[in-house]
Amino acid sequence: MRKETTAQTWVEVDIGILWEALAKDLWLILPKVIPNLVKYSCWKGTVDLGLILVYCKTEVTNAAFQKEKIVELDENEYRFGLEVIQGGHLNHGFTYYATTFKLSTEIGVKKQTLVDITITYDTEREEIDMPLQTAKSASTFMKALETYLLTVSI
Repeated sequence: MRKETTAQTWVEVDIGILWEALAKDLWLILPKVIPNLVKYSCWKGTVDLGLILVYCKTEVTNAAFQKEKIVELDENEYRFGLEVIQGGHLNHGFTYYATTFKLSTEIGVKKQTLVDITITYDTEREEIDMPLQTAKSASTFMKALETYLLTVSI
């Protein structure tokens, strides 16, 4: 049975700019935003549904690599979803592990975006720590992305 863990964070960046960075330019930005976790991104090209992403991680993480597939990319709803298909969390007893980002903003509010993060997972053992850590890490990543975007492109 699939389970979910959720988190929310506000990012002081316009929704359009944040969407472009997350859903279109992630392969360029990720190693710059969190170089201590992602030493080198092994994939290149246009981000699109079904694209498989490979993260080659540093000694900071337990996994040598993690492959993720883009399983959701909805520009109208600002939803971006990644499913781990090899390595990473799957090496720790999970049979399914996915992270979805949903961006939203209040009408008339510029330069502020709410990011809803959902971790969906399936495991045969009772596990709550790793999904909670992933949600926390995803929130931390969004704040790092905010800092990067505010200093580099805005």
